[in-house]
Amino acid sequence: YCMTERHLAVASARLSRGSLGNFVKSRRSAGRVLLHIIVRDDKTFCPIRDIAVGCYHPNAKGVRKTEQAYPEDDDVRSVWIGVRKRQGRG
Repeated sequence: YCMTERHLAVASARLSRGSLGNFVKSRRSAGRVLLHIIVRDDKTFCPIRDIAVGCYHPNAKGVRKTEQAYPEDDDVRSVWIGVRKRQGRG
């Protein structure tokens, strides 16, 4: 398959008890895919679209825009959602 269309949205939120901090505990933790849905054609059952939701630490090295981390953002996690339309071969 080839990627024909892709959309991505990101939002950030401060942590509360029992939230995304359980998945990404610190800025040294890797981001996580929380949900991946494969949408299939109802007649051919071929995959036609991917929908994924994940989270990451916006203060992580390689993500942040500065060399130094911002301590006030240590309790923030960013959530992303991505949608990709698939196109079959041939």
